[in-house]
Amino acid sequence: MASLLRGTIFENMFIMEIVKQNFNNNSNNSLYFYRDSNQNEVDLVIDKGSETELVEIKSGKNINTNIAKKIENIPIFAKKYSVVSFLENKIPLSKKVLALPWW
Repeated sequence: MASLLRGTIFENMFIMEIVKQNFNNNSNNSLYFYRDSNQNEVDLVIDKGSETELVEIKSGKNINTNIAKKIENIPIFAKKYSVVSFLENKIPLSKKVLALPWW
């Protein structure tokens, strides 16, 4: 059962950490989930007013370039595109998308 919930729990934990940072830093960043009618989706859109960041959250260590393509297909112009996971180091997935350790 725990393995079925791992992704959902990790995603929830990471988003709550971003919410907590916004509160503690007195930020007015808006946080959204995005999905369109073509089934393009991203776990977290951070709207900072002057710039936008798209974040895909994965609960594993195996990240591939298909995830980068998925994020790049989102029809929102963003300054930063990230995949957050249990990776140990930063890894470029494409020219736009960077895979980052969750911490």
